[in-house]
Amino acid sequence: MGGGAGDTFAQVASWTVNELVAGLRAGEVKVRAADLAPLAEGVASGQLSARIAREALARAAASGDAPLTIIEREGLNAGLSAEALQQVVAQVIAANPDKAEAYRGGKTALLGFFTGQVMRATAGKADPQALAAALKDALA
Repeated sequence: MGGGAGDTFAQVASWTVNELVAGLRAGEVKVRAADLAPLAEGVASGQLSARIAREALARAAASGDAPLTIIEREGLNAGLSAEALQQVVAQVIAANPDKAEAYRGGKTALLGFFTGQVMRATAGKADPQALAAALKDALA
């Protein structure tokens, strides 16, 4: 993924415009601007998912705590082990045998369905790249 200054700036600008603007106008955002760059760098480097970053940003805006502090304190970025991911993938495929067969028959767009099911089952903690690889292996 990049991780350059341009990526970080673009991410911070996006959050300001899309996530924080209403609170900023109302004077209710407590997060410090200096705390946004490290969060954006975590997303750009792939260490944090965008969903976790947005969740931490919302909490930081309300509390004033640094987003990375919130992520660490609350274990928001605690991922899944490879074994746990494989177990969830196997359960999701077993629960949807018709869709698994359709995927194997050429309906590869169903990969999105399986991805969504696993993400839901893991509360979004599955790493997207590891999940894609695990699903493709399991569905092969």
